[in-house]
Amino acid sequence: MYGVLYAFIGAGFYEEFTFRGFLMQGLAMLFGARRGAWFAACLMQGALFGAAHAYQNLLGIAITGTLGVLMGLIVLASGRNLWAVIIGHGLFDASRFVLFYFQGPPTS
Repeated sequence: MYGVLYAFIGAGFYEEFTFRGFLMQGLAMLFGARRGAWFAACLMQGALFGAAHAYQNLLGIAITGTLGVLMGLIVLASGRNLWAVIIGHGLFDASRFVLFYFQGPPTS
């Protein structure tokens, strides 16, 4: 139960606020805050988001980096509203805890 709650709040809120909220906005401001600056910031935060998941191996870095860019695009398309990606990220990570409980960790 605590793992599910932690995944929802920890990943959903913390990672989205850090990467899509704080980092992407900071990079966009650094690059001039124009449309191209926001797009470049979106790509950079996605790459850094992927690198932050290096413990998941190279495929994990590629997948999370791509998801980071997609979530950044969702934030931009929603007028920089973080709630959709916070809830989506939180639900995804919380569901992984539930799957681990019933199925065990993924085998590789």
